[in-house]
Amino acid sequence: AVAGERGLGKTSVLIPMMMAVAGLVENYPFTASIRRRVFYVTEDVSQARRIVAALIQSGWVKPDENNIQKMFVLCPASRISIEEATYFPKMLVGAYEKNECVDGSIYKAPPVVVLDTVNATLDLENINDNSAVSKAISSLRQAFGAIPLITVGHVAKAARGDAQRASFKGAGAWEDDTQQTLYLVSEASQRYLVAGKSRFVADYSEFEIESHSADVTAIDKLKREVTTKVFFGIPAGISKLEKEQAQREAK
Repeated sequence: AVAGERGLGKTSVLIPMMMAVAGLVENYPFTASIRRRVFYVTEDVSQARRIVAALIQSGWVKPDENNIQKMFVLCPASRISIEEATYFPKMLVGAYEKNECVDGSIYKAPPVVVLDTVNATLDLENINDNSAVSKAISSLRQAFGAIPLITVGHVAKAARGDAQRASFKGAGAWEDDTQQTLYLVSEASQRYLVAGKSRFVADYSEFEIESHSADVTAIDKLKREVTTKVFFGIPAGISKLEKEQAQREAK
């Protein structure tokens, strides 16, 4: 699960990360050992396309449209019931990516599905009902099986800007029933991706988000050519000492 304050840039951080999982981003700070296809379900496909275009424009992603469309699939969000969502994995049987093992054998890696955000993709009567959310997540986990599922939401209002108090807005089951939770927070004018609960040990527990931008040209609804500056974030692992120094420099 990934959560962050509204407007803080969750999508602009997640899209480069997921494209790196698909093996599309060059010189990304963290290399995915297994290459997977990604199905990114978003409530704003246009925004996602602009971020992809900015990554290409700035040289992070090669302008190979066919490969991008194959490995990173953008899906428009539509609120569906949990029961309907459990049928989605059956549509991904042909989306397993072949990875060569060190002994020459082939491992078929299941794709990754990102729901950005859960409010826009899952139809739940009450996202604060712990029992209902826990039941929904249990159904999704059972249906998706080995297919990684990333849910994206917002942090509770009281926890904004405070990494120590960050929590997924709504029922606690959004976090309790997941393998790992990450929070995008802002401290001293700097954004950080902070690991919360995790069922495995990672090399870093915090990542400083470095902001990048590119000018993207598009055609608006009046068929005029317009140029828009599009921002995206790239994470860098950071220690507590490095974080304190970065905050001092930011001040």
